[in-house]
Amino acid sequence: MNEKELYKKYVNIGDVVYDIGAFVGEMTKMFLDLGAKNVICFEPAIKNFNILKNNFQSNPKVACFNVALNDSSYKCRTRFKDCRTDDEEQNIEYVILKKFIENNKIPLPDFIKIDAEGMESIILTTFDFLFENKRPTLFIEIHAQKKDRQINLS
Repeated sequence: MNEKELYKKYVNIGDVVYDIGAFVGEMTKMFLDLGAKNVICFEPAIKNFNILKNNFQSNPKVACFNVALNDSSYKCRTRFKDCRTDDEEQNIEYVILKKFIENNKIPLPDFIKIDAEGMESIILTTFDFLFENKRPTLFIEIHAQKKDRQINLS
């Protein structure tokens, strides 16, 4: 089964999809192809965000936001893994999802894809309002802290 066939089982026609860690939009395009009504993209790395925004600038179904999700809101300059560089220093704006949704009048999601380079567990701690109000389907990429770390499943 390829990736698109897998997502087709969970993304329904008319869904609102959150692409958290959207990179340059490959998954965003797939979600649109699967019939998503809207795709809300969160991409904090400016180089990736500029490409993402350019890729979907004429598509009214896609909204792109240059923010990272976190359990507190702040701006800083920090080393940030962005899939293009190896922890290059960047200006990053961190936001709390609930407040961001309210401030930007974004619809609640039916499906959420999270690929946040190790920040997934922190982001999930802020989802209580989603589970109480919408109960979206989640697809989460999990990162070990070190690439050479082995996980003992016994």
